[in-house]
Amino acid sequence: MVILSDFFDDASALAAGLKHFRHRRHDVVLLQVLDPAEMDFPFQGPTEFKGLEDFPEVQADPLVIRRAYQRELESFRQSLQQACRSERIDYFLVRTDQPLDVTLMNVLASRQRSVQ
Repeated sequence: MVILSDFFDDASALAAGLKHFRHRRHDVVLLQVLDPAEMDFPFQGPTEFKGLEDFPEVQADPLVIRRAYQRELESFRQSLQQACRSERIDYFLVRTDQPLDVTLMNVLASRQRSVQ
């Protein structure tokens, strides 16, 4: 089972869902798809950030929040990776600025090495 998402949700709920899949003996691969702007936070000057799903728009100065945002994103990614490791689930980061064929070849090559 391959799951593609940004996985921006409650980390404990995600971990519980992953545990459920493994309990049912599914072979799971997570592909976390992120835009470069989500990772690099290249914004300059006052910016209006549109809320995800039910969250409102927020006016902010990116230079003020960049470090905190990147720390939170990295912490979230690490907790997702840890949940995957604990359930023996393959995790891959997929950046939308990278060619999809190269990304998929890397995923398949990594999976092949793990079964040998």
